[in-house]
Amino acid sequence: MYIMLFLEDFEEFKSVLNTSTQYLVFKFTATWCNPCKKVAPAYDSYATNDIYQNTDFYSIDVDEEDTMDIMYEYNLKTIPHFAIFKNKQLLDSKQTSNVDELLQFLNTHLPQKSVNNVPF
Repeated sequence: MYIMLFLEDFEEFKSVLNTSTQYLVFKFTATWCNPCKKVAPAYDSYATNDIYQNTDFYSIDVDEEDTMDIMYEYNLKTIPHFAIFKNKQLLDSKQTSNVDELLQFLNTHLPQKSVNNVPF
């Protein structure tokens, strides 16, 4: 099961971070950002294809007044930026618009569903 949600503000981000026991993947983006638009379809596909176990995916527009604090809090300098959290802790983050780099980043840190569990 997956969740793909857009978060509206810093408080909502903190609430998700403080209450979830899942792996959390956040995409930090902005509506005007062309590299963000380039990688968005791949990110959406990874989030919705149910590849990863115990993982929820989120997108946050950090160009909004209510979300800019997230960039400062986690020292994120550029977008698109991806961050993986588990148990309130930042495991790793990566700035990339390269689809292959994004997939490698996710595969390095997230538990994947076993092929044996997939019915054929």
